[in-house]
Amino acid sequence: MEGRRMLLIKSAGSLLVTVVWVLAYTFWPEQAQVFQRPVAEVRNLLKEVGLPPHVFGSVEKTFKVLTPSPERMVWSITENVDEEIRYVVTLTAEGANATRARVDFTRPNGAPIGPVTANALQRRTVRNVYINAMNEHIAASLERREFQMYKIMLPTAIAVLINMSALAAS
Repeated sequence: MEGRRMLLIKSAGSLLVTVVWVLAYTFWPEQAQVFQRPVAEVRNLLKEVGLPPHVFGSVEKTFKVLTPSPERMVWSITENVDEEIRYVVTLTAEGANATRARVDFTRPNGAPIGPVTANALQRRTVRNVYINAMNEHIAASLERREFQMYKIMLPTAIAVLINMSALAAS
């Protein structure tokens, strides 16, 4: 009897830790990445970067890279003719030879990502997938290496679990 009780306590504790970790990961503010290159060099290299692989499915998206200011770059993504979503990358100097790149993912009008009926948790988990994918895409490009898919697997799994009912309904 005592062994079962201890097993139940351990299982409940493990489940609680997992739930807390998933929630913390989901709502933790995104961290900017710092690259050991000057802002001008990062900006020039990013002008040639496309969209991250895997996150938009098999539907090819049309995009253009806009540079509204020296510290901001925008990947404007369209479907048909209308702008659908944007990646906004803010570049800030970290000394003379380093650049901090912060990625955001928004609608053109600044509205939250996700269906209007979705709750904040659903929208946040979907947004995390796209932000993590672009962060990895930028890092892979600047570090001249392959995109590491495993870096977006956890946010993708969390988004699928949180949005399971919405996926089943569609």
